[in-house]
Amino acid sequence: MRTALVLLFVLAIAAIPGTILPQRSLNQGNVADYIANNGRLAEIYDQLQLFDVFESTWFNSIFILLTISLVGCILPRSWDHYKAMKTPPTRAPKSLARLPLHATGMIDKPISEVTAHAYRRLKRWKVAEYGAVANFRRRAVTTQFSSSDARCGSAFSGSLEHPADDHRVRVRVPVGKHRALAFP
Repeated sequence: MRTALVLLFVLAIAAIPGTILPQRSLNQGNVADYIANNGRLAEIYDQLQLFDVFESTWFNSIFILLTISLVGCILPRSWDHYKAMKTPPTRAPKSLARLPLHATGMIDKPISEVTAHAYRRLKRWKVAEYGAVANFRRRAVTTQFSSSDARCGSAFSGSLEHPADDHRVRVRVPVGKHRALAFP
């Protein structure tokens, strides 16, 4: 990466003569006038291809080296990004109250409807449902959702309870600056 940054800086410096001196590709007459007025110095500039900077071999060599360097930087990292995209989201903690943003509330809809709504709201996020845990008293089902995205570092978490069936949904939802999960 350091090499790519150095080459980018060198490419920016190498483009300076192309902005100061007249270029043949833009105006052949200005280049001929410049050579006639400046004599030997203009001939040296011409031999260094300073009147054809962007078509010169040395400028194109820097550009090709920069391209190779960037490809060399991107390819090794792309495999790691691909593996990170394919990994399942992490599990939500057992105690959601430990997370900085959490909420608890009661719902009056069936748990399947709330679960379907959560999946619809999180359709662009990776969502994993970690099985159902049966409570031996009332057969309550705890469904734990986790969702993750590489762009997001923070998460909203919450648990929703259905009073009649004693169903509980634990949800951990990533939020950006203005994105959060809202239940009806």
